[in-house]
Amino acid sequence: MTAASLLAFVLLPLLIHLATPFSYREILSIAGEAVITAIATGTVLVVLPMIIERCKALLQAHAMESDETNSTVDVLVPTAYSFPSAGTLLGLGFILFSAWYVGTPLSVTDYPSYIVMGALTAFGSMAVAIPFMLDFFGLPADQFQLYLLGSVVTARVATGLAALHGFTVTLLVAAAVLKRLKWLQLLQAIATHLAVTAGVMFLANSTLSSLIPYEYKGVKTFESMQAMGQPPETQRLEDVAPLNSSDVDKSRLTVIRERGSLRVGYLANSLPFVFQNDNGALVGFDMEIVNKLARDLELRLDVVFIKNHKEIPAMLADGRVDIVIGGHIITPMLALDIAFSTPYTFHTAAFIIPDARRDDFKTIAKINSHEKLRLGMKSTAYYSKHIQGKFPQAIIVPVASPREYLTAKHTDMDGFVFSAEAGSAWTMLYPQFSTVVPEGLLFKAPVAFYLPKEEEDYCRFIDTWLTLKKENGFLDRVYTHWILGENPKEKKPRWSVIHNVLGW
Repeated sequence: MTAASLLAFVLLPLLIHLATPFSYREILSIAGEAVITAIATGTVLVVLPMIIERCKALLQAHAMESDETNSTVDVLVPTAYSFPSAGTLLGLGFILFSAWYVGTPLSVTDYPSYIVMGALTAFGSMAVAIPFMLDFFGLPADQFQLYLLGSVVTARVATGLAALHGFTVTLLVAAAVLKRLKWLQLLQAIATHLAVTAGVMFLANSTLSSLIPYEYKGVKTFESMQAMGQPPETQRLEDVAPLNSSDVDKSRLTVIRERGSLRVGYLANSLPFVFQNDNGALVGFDMEIVNKLARDLELRLDVVFIKNHKEIPAMLADGRVDIVIGGHIITPMLALDIAFSTPYTFHTAAFIIPDARRDDFKTIAKINSHEKLRLGMKSTAYYSKHIQGKFPQAIIVPVASPREYLTAKHTDMDGFVFSAEAGSAWTMLYPQFSTVVPEGLLFKAPVAFYLPKEEEDYCRFIDTWLTLKKENGFLDRVYTHWILGENPKEKKPRWSVIHNVLGW
C-alpha cells in the first residue's frame, strides 16, 4: 500500500505536473472519477472511454487539442491497456516480500533477472506470473496462497493505478507530439520519485525489521506439540538388562504386568511418530498410542533409545524392550526375526525434493524423463524393487536417514523416496524442501509395531487392543492430530442474549 500511494500521489501525477503544462491538481481532478470507477468495477476496460474523453477535455482546456492529439489519444489509450501498467508491475513486488518472508531475500545479483523476467511475465495475468516467478527464484509455491489472500485488496488498488497510468502515458505522449514535453523536468520527476521511494522503503524496512524480526516458526511450532492425553508415568532407561532366568519362562504379557511397566524402544529420526519436544518429553503419533496402551493397562512406560536398528530382534527376544515404535513398515525378511502387530496406519510413497523442483516430480512420466536420475532411499530391499520398477532408469542410492539428504550430505541426488506422512514433518524442519506424491504413484506400505516373535499371547493382545482403538475412533483422532496437524478444540455454544444475558 505504501508503494501504491507513492505511485498514485507522487510519481504519476508529478511526471505530468513537471513535464507538461498540466497542473498537479488538474491531473488528480480529471483522473479521480475514472480511478474510483476502476476500483469499484475491478477492471480498467470500462473506464477506457472515460480516459479518452477526459484527456481530450484537458487538452482542449489548454488549447492543445488538434486532429493529431485527438488521434494520439484515440490510439494510445487502448494500446496502453494492452501493456503492463504501473499497478500490474507493482504486484510483482510480492516476490520481494515473499523472499524476505521465507528468510531468503533476493541478492543484488538476482535483481537483473527479477526485472527482466518480471517485465515479461507482467504481460499475462498475475495468477500466472506470480507462480512462475516463485518457481524461478526457488521460493515456496504455497506463498501464492498468501498472494491470493492479499489480492482481494491489492488487485483493486492495482486496477485504480492502471487507470491513472493510462492518463499519465496518454498525456505525456500527447505533449510530446506537440513538442511541449519538458524532458529535463521529466527526468527530475523520476529522480525525485526514486529518492522519495528509496527513503520511504528504507524507513519501512527498518521499522518492520525491528518490530517484526524474521524468524521461521515451523520448527518451534512442530517441537512445541504436546501429547493429546495425560501421559502415564514415564522414565528413560539407559542400560537395560535382559529378562532374568525366572522371567524368561513366563509369557511376556505376564512379565510386563508383574513388572508394572512396558519397555518401549525407539530409533532416531522417527518424525513424526516419536520425537522429543521442546520440553524434553517424547511425543508423536506412536507415543500417543503407547501412552494410551499404558494407561489402559495401568502401567509405567520405560523408554529405551535403540542406537542400532540391527539390535532390535535381539532386544525384543531377550526382553530389553517389549515393543518398538517409530512408524516402521512391514517387510518379509524382517518377519523371520520379529513379529508385527496388526497395521495401524500406512506410509504413502512420496518424494522429498527441493521446493523449486516440485513440478519436475509432478507425474511419473516427468520423473522418468530426467536423464541420469538418482534417487535416495532408506535401505529396504523389498520396497526398493517396487520403486525401481516404477523408475527403471533411476539409480537408487541407499541413505541411512532423511536428515542426511536434507542436510546436503548427498548433493548428487535428485530426490529422496520417503513417506508422505513423515516427509511432511521433515519439511517443516527444512522448509526449503517439499513433499510430493507424483500422480500415478499409488503405493502404500503398512505400518506396525515390532513385537517379540515367540510371544503369541502378547501379540494377540496388542492386535486386539489396536482393533478396539481403531473401531472407537481413537486411532483416527491420533492420526488427525499428529499426521494431518489438526488440533480441533471443543466447540462452545454460540453466544446469545437469551442464554448469556437473560440466563434462560
